[in-house]
Amino acid sequence: MKRSLTILALAAAATAACAPAQAQSQAQTIIKATASGPAESPPNGSPGSSVASFEIDGTILRAEVPFRDLLGDTTMAHIHCCTTESFTGVAPVALPFVDFPLGVRAACTRTPST
Repeated sequence: MKRSLTILALAAAATAACAPAQAQSQAQTIIKATASGPAESPPNGSPGSSVASFEIDGTILRAEVPFRDLLGDTTMAHIHCCTTESFTGVAPVALPFVDFPLGVRAACTRTPST
């Protein structure tokens, strides 16, 4: 995984950043996403990993993003959205996590966003 932990959660990003607000406000949605070196674009041999949970409730997004075994310290965290073709290319940052722990190689976090 890159030094900056990026959760390439296309489903979460598409739901959080690209779905109409009306659809989001009707029901709570929970999405799981995994991140690992081999899943990066391009893939790499990093032992870092994460299984993140994203809870969307109206206009509130809660992110639980535990991670471990990074090769370097965290410098930023965010969700990317969207590419023109699923699972290809690098999408722009759609949602930064401003209270994410920096300068660490492992953590268990829960970050509310509005």
